[in-house]
Amino acid sequence: SNLFLFLKSLPDYLIKRIKYERHDKPKWFHRNVRKEAQISNEDITQFVLCMKDVVFTAMFSKSNHSDAKQAFQYLTFLRGEIMLPPLIDKTYESLTSLVEPHRYTSILNCMVS
Repeated sequence: SNLFLFLKSLPDYLIKRIKYERHDKPKWFHRNVRKEAQISNEDITQFVLCMKDVVFTAMFSKSNHSDAKQAFQYLTFLRGEIMLPPLIDKTYESLTSLVEPHRYTSILNCMVS
């Protein structure tokens, strides 16, 4: 369960840092982040690409799938164009498969989130 919590926490903290760097007004008790140390759009894309396969694998686990579902939701929030097309493809595959019906319910849970 700690691994799933870690999987969920990584994109969550990335979103918080992006919000801090790009949208929050500077406060007197926060340090400003140097421009060269800020997270770029390319960094976000690379992060989502690295996490995508792990999250898709975790999505089909029998335990702690809610953490995997939230990690998928956070990654979709960051880069929906990377995360949604494979989910739709997996949905069509699971509709035609009679061998693993639990995959269909896992995919639908992620789609709902």
